[in-house]
Amino acid sequence: MKRERKGREEAMIIESSTIAVHSSKEKNASPYPWKELDGPLRFSLTFEAKDGSTVVLRPAQEQDATGIIEAAKVIVAAGRYIEKEDLRSLDEEIELIRYNQEKDNLYIVAEVDGEIAGIARVMRGELSLTSHVGFLRIWLGEKAQGKGIGKRMMAYVLEWGRRAPNLRKITLHVYAGNEVAHKLYQRMGFVDEGVQKDHAIIDGAYQDEYIMAYFYEARPPAVD
Repeated sequence: MKRERKGREEAMIIESSTIAVHSSKEKNASPYPWKELDGPLRFSLTFEAKDGSTVVLRPAQEQDATGIIEAAKVIVAAGRYIEKEDLRSLDEEIELIRYNQEKDNLYIVAEVDGEIAGIARVMRGELSLTSHVGFLRIWLGEKAQGKGIGKRMMAYVLEWGRRAPNLRKITLHVYAGNEVAHKLYQRMGFVDEGVQKDHAIIDGAYQDEYIMAYFYEARPPAVD
């Protein structure tokens, strides 16, 4: 299977008002009623969106592959801040779901009234020297934006990271022109780590790309 380019294949498209708290100490109490599933890294959240629709955030299953591909078609077609031009085949998507399950990575779907509208995925570094880093990509379809869904997706990601053993940071990439997303990530506690100058051509102009990270309370590195 072709491995994804860490943190860059899909843009962070979250337009809802996402706010989280970043402090020097982790907050163990979560305001969300997580439903525990099979294991500490697998849980779900069901809630009512601002428009009254029912939303479920849960781990992706193999049977979700078709729904993920169909939802991704809309995202790729819109494609302004997406570094992705080709959709995965059904077999490739199933393999990706299996891979993340085997590696205890995060791969969740956002289901709105029974239909998949977005995903969030955190893949940890495959080498021992980067296994403490999670690489985030997340997208949410336009029709599902502005309803508070993005806020809870990000809350799920950060909660998963808090539970994940030996995870020190979650990192993401966002284009400078996507100011709404950049400011939201900053409010959530992500910090700018660097800038890749003139890294993309969008709407006929060069655009920078920010590298951002959310840090968890320092934990001693794992020793083999």
